Amino acid sequence: MAGGSAFSDQNNSRAVIQAGAANSQGILKISDTVFTTAGPAPGAIMIEWNVHDPPGHQAAAGMWDSHIRLVLIL
Repeated sequence: MAGGSAFSDQNNSRAVIQAGAANSQGILKISDTVFTTAGPAPGAIMIEWNVHDPPGHQAAAGMWDSHIRLVLIL
């Protein structure tokens, strides 16, 4: 859950969840998860996905049945 001053500046956005380092390869499976904010979080990048499938593996890095829920204040 993202919230607070760490995610309040949309000009200085940051990842809440970082899936792998930049240009990484590997097996990563995320399933049945809800990612959400606690109140407004204009600087939140909910998921930064950096993982690529290793050569010869199809669907080794993926997310299934997962949801992102953002709180919007209008």
